[in-house]
Amino acid sequence: MKRLVLMMVVMVACGNVAADACNGEFPKKGSLQSFTKAARLSDEAISLNSSKQPDRAIAKLIEAIRIYPYDAALYTNLALVFENDKRDFAAARKWFNSGIQQEPRCASIRLGLIGLLLEEKKFSEARRTLNLVKGFDLTQEDRQEIAKVSKVLDDNNSHGK
Repeated sequence: MKRLVLMMVVMVACGNVAADACNGEFPKKGSLQSFTKAARLSDEAISLNSSKQPDRAIAKLIEAIRIYPYDAALYTNLALVFENDKRDFAAARKWFNSGIQQEPRCASIRLGLIGLLLEEKKFSEARRTLNLVKGFDLTQEDRQEIAKVSKVLDDNNSHGK
């Protein structure tokens, strides 16, 4: 039962990251045309991944990042494909960290990373990252995710893990 709850929190923490990472607006770097083209490729990648084609989704996202490397949501989408569909946690971590480099104070990207850390049972690192996120400007959804993650971490502490 505890594992199921942990997995649900991981899925919730990761599930909507890309939708708002960090708000999906033009970051005012590079050209709007490149941003728009990369966003179209990202939409295609999401569709491919939904159709159980993660390798094609990865190729589209890498192409989108090559075209427009400033959008943290692209990195986050790629990290989620590696985490959830390919089960390649090292690659997922790499792409989450690349997204964080683009938007260091974006809570949703770090919440995605926390989901990965929980899945890897790296609770201390997840706690440190969570404490950092608490200092960011947060949406109501971010605060709800933080409360869920905090509960999972507290539950793991109380059971000596």
